[in-house]
Amino acid sequence: MKKKLNNFNLLLLLSYLTLILGFFFRENITTGGINIDWVYHKKLISGFANDFQNYFSIYNNRHSPVFYIILSYFKKLGLDFEPIRFLHFHVNLITLFFTYKCIKIKYPDIKKLNILFLVLFIILLSPNLRTSGYWPSPYPLSMTFLVISFYYCLRFLYEKSTENDKIKFIFLNIFFLALSSYISPNLCLFGVYFAYVFLEKNKNKNIILIIILANFLLSLPAIYYTFIYNKFFMFNLTVSEDVQDSIRFNFINKIFIISSIILFHLLPFVLKLDSKKIILNFKSQIKFILPLILFFILALNNFNFKPEYGGGGIFYQLSNFLTNSNYLFFALTFISLIFILLVINKKINNFILIIIFLMMNPQLSIYHRYYDPLILLTFLLFFNHKVFKKKILENNIIIVLFIYTMLFNLLYVLKNLI
Repeated sequence: MKKKLNNFNLLLLLSYLTLILGFFFRENITTGGINIDWVYHKKLISGFANDFQNYFSIYNNRHSPVFYIILSYFKKLGLDFEPIRFLHFHVNLITLFFTYKCIKIKYPDIKKLNILFLVLFIILLSPNLRTSGYWPSPYPLSMTFLVISFYYCLRFLYEKSTENDKIKFIFLNIFFLALSSYISPNLCLFGVYFAYVFLEKNKNKNIILIIILANFLLSLPAIYYTFIYNKFFMFNLTVSEDVQDSIRFNFINKIFIISSIILFHLLPFVLKLDSKKIILNFKSQIKFILPLILFFILALNNFNFKPEYGGGGIFYQLSNFLTNSNYLFFALTFISLIFILLVINKKINNFILIIIFLMMNPQLSIYHRYYDPLILLTFLLFFNHKVFKKKILENNIIIVLFIYTMLFNLLYVLKNLI
């Protein structure tokens, strides 16, 4: 027992040391952090720190101002940007802690050391969280609050608790989701999923009333800011400003690109698909598969995303790099759509989560990093895994996920070198 505890603590210590080294070596694996995003974010933070009232009235950015306002207080306290950066990357450690607790609740039979190993590479080896932690952007803090809301939802679902405790878990879930949404408004869509889960598991009228009132009261400032003060601010600025609205709001682009991103992040779990269940699932979903194929064929002519719009996901970028066309991407997108249909498996909760992923990116640019590690974490914690083998998280798949994560990081390194 003592040896296992020592291994546990040693793994934690080594992981923290890699974070420290990354900070001092100015790690920037996704490239956007130091060269683009951080330069711009510093201006926003300084603007709020120097003249909050006037700057707030002229703020014109598609990100919520809350994150920059929070960091501006550290600036007003006299901290330079380097100490702010150092403090900020520790946010990922809070995410790590609550992710560990979430996995432990959902998978109680997995050894603690294996859970820690899994969580360390999901969170600390996430290219997005690492870069956004070192070069502050809204995503890490919003992810922290979102994972805490996940934690209270899981406690509601899996802990034997009193009615009062369940009400407390619901309120805390809504509260932390609200905090997350005030930093990254697109994450508010998870409120739909949580409401469905809470209402499905408990028909108590008091709980229904709490869900409605809590969501309404906590959303009032956001409603005012989004629809009155700074109308639809998330559409204020994009990478390509001269793009027509027919392209900017083309939902076919989002379906194709985001579906391919979902497949990329869940690709290791293809190894855990149960062939017998897949065959039965496929037969039972023929009535959905045929319309999906028809939709894909008709949608091909409406796909008009271009690399200069920003992002597109790894499969899209790879297709353009290797073939200078979208043909490989279209093939992978078709596989993605079939895979997603099979994973949904006619389960409402799976369907809601997929819709959330498709809708949480309203702007033109669609970057792969927006979904790292959100898709993987959501899949492990909340998806119904009926089409997969009974034990979806075993030692072998944890090792595969680790290798896959390292290859994901390597892809970013190679992209930076090209």
